[in-house]
Amino acid sequence: MPGTSVSYTALIATLVLLLAVSSAIVIRSLVLRRRHQRIVEEAIRAGTWLPHQPYDSRAGRRRRDIGKKPKLWEAWLRSVDDEGGDGKCAWDNIMVCCVDRFANQCC
Repeated sequence: MPGTSVSYTALIATLVLLLAVSSAIVIRSLVLRRRHQRIVEEAIRAGTWLPHQPYDSRAGRRRRDIGKKPKLWEAWLRSVDDEGGDGKCAWDNIMVCCVDRFANQCC
């Protein structure tokens, strides 16, 4: 039956993929553990190791400055029944727009 061989092949492919992903996770954890162990051993040899010192894997990386947070604005529609409604808030009168502000920066 051709349907059985296709489902069997899909099952085997899924199992192989899951095995590969789980193996990658285990190998990565072993690499990180060995890296941490090397850092601790080096610090002990240099005399700079403090017991119970938390390990920060991002310590060697420079933090990227992404600038200040953007301002968020809310917009909503008023219905005709609302106070001050003039009937211009119908779906047919809605105009979609996108606004973006560019800062002029010199190199």
